[in-house]
Amino acid sequence: MQSKSSSRTSLYEENEIAHALGLTASSPAADGISIDSRTIKSGELFFALQGERCNGAEFVEQALARGAACAIVAESYHIAHKNNAPYNPARLLRVHSPLQALTRLAAYARSRTSARIIAITGSVGKTSLRGLLENILPEPVAASRGNQNNHIGLPMSLARMPRDSKYGVFELGMNHAGEIDSLASLTRPHIAIITAISAVHTEFLPDEFAICDAKAEIFKYVSDFALIPSQKKFVGRLLESARAAGLMKLATFGSEAASDYRLREYKIVNDTTIARALFPAKKISGEKNYNEKNGQAEKTQIEEVREIRWHIAGCSKARALNGLCALALCDLLNLDLVTIAEKLQAQQPLVGRGALVNLQLERPARQIKVIDESYNSSPLALSNALASLESHPHRRIAALGDMLELGEKAQELHKAIAPEAARYCDLVFTCGELMSSLYRSLPRSKRGAHRENARALTNPLLAALKNGDTLLVKGSLASGMQDLLKNLEQKAAA
Repeated sequence: MQSKSSSRTSLYEENEIAHALGLTASSPAADGISIDSRTIKSGELFFALQGERCNGAEFVEQALARGAACAIVAESYHIAHKNNAPYNPARLLRVHSPLQALTRLAAYARSRTSARIIAITGSVGKTSLRGLLENILPEPVAASRGNQNNHIGLPMSLARMPRDSKYGVFELGMNHAGEIDSLASLTRPHIAIITAISAVHTEFLPDEFAICDAKAEIFKYVSDFALIPSQKKFVGRLLESARAAGLMKLATFGSEAASDYRLREYKIVNDTTIARALFPAKKISGEKNYNEKNGQAEKTQIEEVREIRWHIAGCSKARALNGLCALALCDLLNLDLVTIAEKLQAQQPLVGRGALVNLQLERPARQIKVIDESYNSSPLALSNALASLESHPHRRIAALGDMLELGEKAQELHKAIAPEAARYCDLVFTCGELMSSLYRSLPRSKRGAHRENARALTNPLLAALKNGDTLLVKGSLASGMQDLLKNLEQKAAA
């Protein structure tokens, strides 16, 4: 292998992949990792994974034709030689299981780097926080892509981490007990962050306390410290779990009075969240405080609680809390908070997670502001999103799709949010079987329309929108709210 001081252009050097996988065969250098033959780039390594919907082995030739450096295939793989395509056996690495090989390569990538590894889990806000940290931490930063946080996505993210990364920021997702344990054992984070605990995936877990315990599985793999939410219902349970795992260094963040990093206030001005928080004391040199010691005046250290202020693009309490969490982490890493706060100002919400879109609709001509929260939804996330509408001066409209994976209490959890929807919205439009319970619980004056699916909701929503309206669009991914947004954007384009 080349030394660190020499030129390095490849993610993996010649024969490094074979070495990582324990193979005697030679392997070419590779510039990246892919499991999708449609988007693979020249020089990347293709893993032919067996999925529920398709078998990657069927697309090996396509990946090689597009310039894959080589393909990781099962031992039983047989190339079809379609259209008499040229075939170089050296471009195949045969393994017992491509998925196991991907996981092994991820473990190798983790072991070869000196980067500080940060693992993020929690019921809401993981991807948004990861996006913030990726952009504000000192470079180079390796991070999860998109929503790649499961037993396939996390190994891919780790395997893509360059050895010279300074930080690695990775999401750990779950919907069953034991999944965080498996992912954290592979990640081996120096630092863990739990964003929040709420009723998500209760289709697979009995209650919020079970969710809390599942998130706490991360603690036994953390070497440095953890940052956890100060939610009264769960903080004691999280602290107890951490101590049982031998992790003693923890800090809390949130709006509760007992938080180590406490959000004091936030307000929304012109689509920007302005926040201030109290940060814990740090010892500083005392100017006038002296102790007498052996007849000598000795300068002491005094402690001073700090107030930190920052701006962040986007308009919600969730943005304020994500900013707080990011700043708290940077404070614990002893980074310059002034520089970090300046970087935060430039961070826009991600598409589907609070991004702001201005649409110019025709027939009649209207300009509306859309808050795009279409990627996912849960009771806590929806509650925060609805509250964010309060700062908007004109009519506030919500288009809401089902919150999924909530189990037996799904109808009850949807219905429970109706008072908040009525409080913050002038009109509410809903779609899906579960959202019908929320819709029926609204005052009649707040009901816009309910339809079976997002596509059918487009026309009644368009008919109701007026110039200057703010529209919140939110729902779980499978509820199709992204399709609703596409329909609105097509109308704007027309």
